[in-house]
Amino acid sequence: MNSRLLVWVFTALLLLGVASQLLLTQLSSGNLGAGSQEQPTPVPTPQPTYITKVRVAAPTSATDHRNDYTFELLNEVLKVTEPQYGPFRIEFAPAMSRERQLAAIKTGEVINVADVSATPHWDAVAKPVEFPIRRGLQNYRLLLVHCDNLAKFAEIQNLEELRTLRGGVNKQWSIAEVLAEHQFNLVYGEDYDGLFAMLAQKRFDYFPRAMNEIFREYQDRTQELPQLCIEPTLALYTVSHTHFYVAPNQPELHRRIAEGLHRLNASGGLETLLAKHHDLRRIRTELRNRRLFRIENNYIPSYRKLVNQ
Repeated sequence: MNSRLLVWVFTALLLLGVASQLLLTQLSSGNLGAGSQEQPTPVPTPQPTYITKVRVAAPTSATDHRNDYTFELLNEVLKVTEPQYGPFRIEFAPAMSRERQLAAIKTGEVINVADVSATPHWDAVAKPVEFPIRRGLQNYRLLLVHCDNLAKFAEIQNLEELRTLRGGVNKQWSIAEVLAEHQFNLVYGEDYDGLFAMLAQKRFDYFPRAMNEIFREYQDRTQELPQLCIEPTLALYTVSHTHFYVAPNQPELHRRIAEGLHRLNASGGLETLLAKHHDLRRIRTELRNRRLFRIENNYIPSYRKLVNQ
């Protein structure tokens, strides 16, 4: 009887030891009470979404609408490429002159995109997207003049006579280089809004403005400067075109803008946007019955001239 008891006690202790070992295993693995249920798959930590930051210079003033079209165009170009390149954000750096923009875009830190007329200076520093975003509108220029001088301009028959009068421009603009090369009599002003005031004060005789600029500029200033008029008989033609220039160290952004422009052009979206910002019918009408003076632009490569003819 005692031997049977000993066997029973020994067996119970053995079973208790096995049970204890199983319990310790469950506790160490964190599976106590889990039964046969499968463990949840760990949720991966979400990775931050990369956002393309596009930095451009802000307009020079509240009345500077020269880049309204190009800013909206840039936004649409980036939007149509979102599926391939991801989200984007356009940021405005402080307003700056063309010269400062040219210096800033070298590194791409302050600005990494600019829309300016093509010149060798810009080609040497930044990478142009070879697409004429204004579609040649800036090839044609009308003259903003003091209303007192309308009769004087109506008598002009050739460029030689126009050269005797004083034209007002900003020295950093591409048109200034073209006119200076052709011996025009120029008066320089550094401030965009200030040039309109200078004309109103008769400090020069005319202010040449591109077809995509002059009507809005005139409309915005008729109350403040009622002495300004759009000269109705003359027009200038010089090949000029605007590109998006991109910082040289950002090739993917350059590629994205190029692809977006071609897609928008193929879909008709570019023409729609152009018509939204410019009165194309009025532009065509204004060019009729004017004496058109052609001025050669030697500051852009010949192959680009062919693109814009």
